[in-house]
Amino acid sequence: MTDFTDVRRASAISRVREGNLGNPKTYFFKLPTGAAPRPFKIPEKIYPDIAWYNANRASNRIYHAVDGIEGVVIHATAGGSTDGALNWWRNPNGGKASAHWIVPDEDEYGHGREVLAVVYESLAAWHVRNDKTHALVGNRDHINHWTLGIEIVNSQTNLDQFSDWQVAITALLVRYCWAKYPNLKFVFSHALVDPQRRSDPGPQFDWGRFTGMIASDADDPPADNEALALVANVKARSGFPNLKPGDDCCM
Repeated sequence: MTDFTDVRRASAISRVREGNLGNPKTYFFKLPTGAAPRPFKIPEKIYPDIAWYNANRASNRIYHAVDGIEGVVIHATAGGSTDGALNWWRNPNGGKASAHWIVPDEDEYGHGREVLAVVYESLAAWHVRNDKTHALVGNRDHINHWTLGIEIVNSQTNLDQFSDWQVAITALLVRYCWAKYPNLKFVFSHALVDPQRRSDPGPQFDWGRFTGMIASDADDPPADNEALALVANVKARSGFPNLKPGDDCCM
């Protein structure tokens, strides 16, 4: 296994310097270069109605669907269930939003078992408004088009703690993406890029513990030939051509 001791120490120092001690508006982590994991499979269930979300709550990316992926955005639903989030996103008078994955809450069947895939990774899910950005990500807007979105079911209140599994599986998802996308380098909160409107994933999300898990391979599933072949295929694809920004929207 790769020794990430120095990486963890450096990231901890960086978080302290940035005041990253429970303020979701400062949640930002840059992946160390040259330390990407070996590819592995994740415990994932495809949402039965994923085709509807792909057609109605996602857009073709304006950047390359493999090489153009440079970040992962961490969200929380501000609600108590996966179904509640999916219904809100689907409602024409609701969020008109989406994410690539939802991480279920403690009282839901999928908790401890699997994450739910809602939008294909090759598409831009609608999880950040097009005009939002931050200096730490180079002031680039249209974040949906160069990121993947992970939504964690949590009400963002002091009474609703994130479970150990929710933190661990979200970190594992980031490592899965890190292995798969050669230019991935940023992990950040929704609140970082939209601080006036959003606070997710909220102060109860242990960002320091989370980024420590991202930097460690201790909990990685074993790499296997199927995962290696999948990643090789993804990296070989030409992806979508560059397009003009679409009429996508988001939360």
